[in-house]
Amino acid sequence: MMRSILVLLLCLVSAACAVQDVDVRVREVDVRILTSGLQCGKSKGVTVVELGSRKELGVLLPALMPGDLAAAFNSERVFVISMGLHSTAGYSLSLAHTRARLEHDVVTIPLTWHEPARGAITAQVITQPCLIVVLEKHQYAEVRVVDQSGVERARLVLH
Repeated sequence: MMRSILVLLLCLVSAACAVQDVDVRVREVDVRILTSGLQCGKSKGVTVVELGSRKELGVLLPALMPGDLAAAFNSERVFVISMGLHSTAGYSLSLAHTRARLEHDVVTIPLTWHEPARGAITAQVITQPCLIVVLEKHQYAEVRVVDQSGVERARLVLH
Protein backbone atom coordinates (compact mmCIF):
# COMPACT_ATOMS: atom_id res chain seq x y z
CA MET A 1 0.00 0.00 0.00
CA MET A 2 2.76 2.43 0.98
CA ARG A 3 4.67 1.51 -2.15
CA SER A 4 1.61 2.31 -4.35
CA ILE A 5 1.26 5.72 -2.73
CA LEU A 6 4.96 6.47 -3.30
CA VAL A 7 4.70 5.45 -6.97
CA LEU A 8 1.60 7.62 -7.41
CA LEU A 9 3.31 10.57 -5.73
CA LEU A 10 6.40 10.14 -7.93
CA CYS A 11 4.18 10.12 -11.06
CA LEU A 12 2.42 13.31 -9.97
CA VAL A 13 5.71 15.10 -9.28
CA SER A 14 7.10 14.00 -12.67
CA ALA A 15 3.97 15.23 -14.46
CA ALA A 16 4.14 18.58 -12.65
CA CYS A 17 7.79 19.02 -13.66
CA ALA A 18 6.96 18.24 -17.28
CA VAL A 19 4.19 20.85 -17.32
CA GLN A 20 6.57 23.48 -15.90
CA ASP A 21 8.90 22.96 -18.88
CA VAL A 22 6.28 24.40 -21.26
CA ASP A 23 7.51 27.81 -22.42
CA VAL A 24 4.74 30.35 -21.88
CA ARG A 25 6.69 32.85 -23.99
CA VAL A 26 5.66 30.97 -27.16
CA ARG A 27 2.20 31.66 -28.56
CA GLU A 28 0.40 32.54 -31.76
CA VAL A 29 -1.00 35.91 -32.83
CA ASP A 30 -3.48 36.78 -35.56
CA VAL A 31 -2.10 38.09 -38.83
CA ARG A 32 -4.30 39.38 -41.63
CA ILE A 33 -3.87 40.97 -45.02
CA LEU A 34 -5.04 44.54 -45.45
CA THR A 35 -4.18 44.61 -49.15
CA SER A 36 -1.72 43.32 -51.71
CA GLY A 37 -0.31 44.50 -54.99
CA LEU A 38 2.13 43.84 -57.82
CA GLN A 39 3.80 47.27 -57.84
CA CYS A 40 5.00 48.03 -54.31
CA GLY A 41 7.79 50.25 -53.12
CA LYS A 42 11.18 50.87 -54.58
CA SER A 43 13.48 48.27 -52.99
CA LYS A 44 15.31 45.83 -55.25
CA GLY A 45 15.47 43.06 -52.67
CA VAL A 46 13.08 41.29 -50.31
CA THR A 47 12.07 43.59 -47.44
CA VAL A 48 9.76 43.92 -44.47
CA VAL A 49 9.12 47.43 -43.13
CA GLU A 50 6.78 48.78 -40.49
CA LEU A 51 4.47 51.67 -41.27
CA GLY A 52 3.67 54.08 -38.48
CA SER A 53 0.84 56.04 -40.10
CA ARG A 54 -1.64 56.20 -42.94
CA LYS A 55 0.30 59.18 -44.33
CA GLU A 56 3.47 57.09 -44.45
CA LEU A 57 1.67 54.44 -46.52
CA GLY A 58 0.23 57.10 -48.83
CA VAL A 59 3.74 58.32 -49.60
CA LEU A 60 5.19 54.83 -50.03
CA LEU A 61 2.31 53.09 -51.81
CA PRO A 62 -0.44 55.54 -52.81
CA ALA A 63 -2.26 52.99 -55.01
CA LEU A 64 -2.72 50.56 -52.09
CA MET A 65 -4.85 52.54 -49.66
CA PRO A 66 -7.46 50.17 -48.22
CA GLY A 67 -10.51 51.66 -46.53
CA ASP A 68 -9.98 50.13 -43.08
CA LEU A 69 -6.40 51.34 -42.80
CA ALA A 70 -7.05 54.18 -40.33
CA ALA A 71 -8.57 51.76 -37.83
CA ALA A 72 -5.63 49.39 -38.28
CA PHE A 73 -3.10 52.01 -37.21
CA ASN A 74 -5.08 52.66 -34.02
CA SER A 75 -5.28 49.08 -32.80
CA GLU A 76 -2.67 47.08 -34.73
CA ARG A 77 0.83 47.25 -36.17
CA VAL A 78 1.12 47.50 -39.97
CA PHE A 79 3.90 45.91 -42.03
CA VAL A 80 4.71 45.90 -45.76
CA ILE A 81 6.39 42.74 -47.04
CA SER A 82 7.87 43.05 -50.53
CA MET A 83 9.33 40.36 -52.82
CA GLY A 84 11.66 42.83 -54.51
CA LEU A 85 11.89 43.57 -58.24
CA HIS A 86 11.19 40.88 -60.84
CA SER A 87 11.39 41.22 -64.62
CA THR A 88 8.50 38.87 -65.42
CA ALA A 89 4.94 38.17 -64.31
CA GLY A 90 4.06 35.16 -62.16
CA TYR A 91 5.39 36.32 -58.78
CA SER A 92 3.11 36.89 -55.80
CA LEU A 93 2.78 36.49 -52.03
CA SER A 94 0.01 35.08 -49.86
CA LEU A 95 -0.39 34.23 -46.19
CA ALA A 96 0.32 30.58 -45.49
CA HIS A 97 -1.61 30.79 -42.17
CA THR A 98 -3.74 33.37 -40.39
CA ARG A 99 -1.66 32.86 -37.24
CA ALA A 100 1.95 33.95 -36.73
CA ARG A 101 4.30 32.40 -34.16
CA LEU A 102 5.42 34.73 -31.37
CA GLU A 103 8.43 33.46 -29.47
CA HIS A 104 10.51 35.63 -27.11
CA ASP A 105 9.07 38.80 -28.75
CA VAL A 106 10.09 37.60 -32.23
CA VAL A 107 7.08 37.19 -34.51
CA THR A 108 7.36 34.88 -37.53
CA ILE A 109 4.94 35.55 -40.40
CA PRO A 110 4.37 32.48 -42.61
CA LEU A 111 3.98 33.30 -46.30
CA THR A 112 3.57 31.29 -49.47
CA TRP A 113 6.09 32.46 -52.02
CA HIS A 114 4.69 32.07 -55.55
CA GLU A 115 7.16 32.04 -58.44
CA PRO A 116 6.71 31.00 -62.07
CA ALA A 117 7.84 27.48 -62.91
CA ARG A 118 11.34 27.20 -64.34
CA GLY A 119 11.10 27.56 -68.11
CA ALA A 120 7.53 28.90 -67.99
CA ILE A 121 6.52 31.44 -70.61
CA THR A 122 5.61 34.64 -68.79
CA ALA A 123 4.94 38.24 -69.74
CA GLN A 124 7.98 40.48 -69.61
CA VAL A 125 6.93 43.15 -67.13
CA ILE A 126 8.56 44.70 -64.07
CA THR A 127 6.74 43.66 -60.89
CA GLN A 128 7.38 44.09 -57.20
CA PRO A 129 4.73 42.05 -55.36
CA CYS A 130 3.88 42.90 -51.77
CA LEU A 131 1.46 42.29 -48.94
CA ILE A 132 0.37 44.79 -46.33
CA VAL A 133 -0.33 42.83 -43.17
CA VAL A 134 -1.42 43.72 -39.66
CA LEU A 135 -0.54 42.15 -36.33
CA GLU A 136 -1.90 42.82 -32.87
CA LYS A 137 -0.19 45.59 -30.91
CA HIS A 138 2.77 44.12 -29.04
CA GLN A 139 6.35 45.12 -28.29
CA TYR A 140 7.97 42.93 -30.96
CA ALA A 141 11.75 42.80 -30.95
CA GLU A 142 11.92 41.37 -34.47
CA VAL A 143 9.65 40.45 -37.36
CA ARG A 144 10.69 37.43 -39.45
CA VAL A 145 9.15 36.44 -42.78
CA VAL A 146 9.43 32.77 -43.76
CA ASP A 147 8.28 30.98 -46.89
CA GLN A 148 6.40 27.68 -47.21
CA SER A 149 9.70 25.76 -46.84
CA GLY A 150 10.58 27.55 -43.60
CA VAL A 151 13.33 29.60 -45.28
CA GLU A 152 13.70 33.07 -43.80
CA ARG A 153 13.17 35.59 -46.59
CA ALA A 154 13.32 38.84 -44.58
CA ARG A 155 13.92 40.10 -41.05
CA LEU A 156 13.22 43.44 -39.41
CA VAL A 157 14.89 44.25 -36.07
CA LEU A 158 12.69 46.70 -34.19
CA HIS A 159 14.65 47.25 -30.95
